[in-house]
Amino acid sequence: NLYNYVRFPAGVIKQIRKAHKANIDIQKYIEEGYDEEQLEQIRMALTNGIHIDPYISKELRGISIFEIRLGLEKGLDVEVYANEEYDWRQMREIRLGMESRIQYTKYANPLYSYGQMREIRLGLESGLDVRNYCSLMYPTETMRKRRRKLLAEETYIPQEVDFEGTKTDDFQLSISDTGM
Repeated sequence: NLYNYVRFPAGVIKQIRKAHKANIDIQKYIEEGYDEEQLEQIRMALTNGIHIDPYISKELRGISIFEIRLGLEKGLDVEVYANEEYDWRQMREIRLGMESRIQYTKYANPLYSYGQMREIRLGLESGLDVRNYCSLMYPTETMRKRRRKLLAEETYIPQEVDFEGTKTDDFQLSISDTGM
């Protein structure tokens, strides 16, 4: 009987119906004023037997609660990123770093944009020394260029090439008379 809930938006009523079908009680979250997206993530966590209460608040968007739920499902210490200082994209970068078992603490700082966090995470996952670019003063694009340059230097394997244009190991180097 959904008569008592007609004052709520359709999305909230939908989550009430789904929770009832799954035998999950989301009443306290409804009374606290969580919206449809938030309720969906809470319902999914409760359905999977995940105790999400200590990590969520009404101020977090549904997509942020999604990142917290994913982290909890994977057994991660979401306390590192489950707070309002981070937006959902920053939360995702920290979660991905935790999943990859890299030193996510190098970028778990709310002052970094999610793009900066991503570049540092990708560098760490590639085994690069990110100290050359993991400063707050560098915008995302600068970090990306520095990471790619480091990656190119790390993966460059010199090939033996004779300078008259002979092909060696699938690479060909030719030098014209003008030096090109």
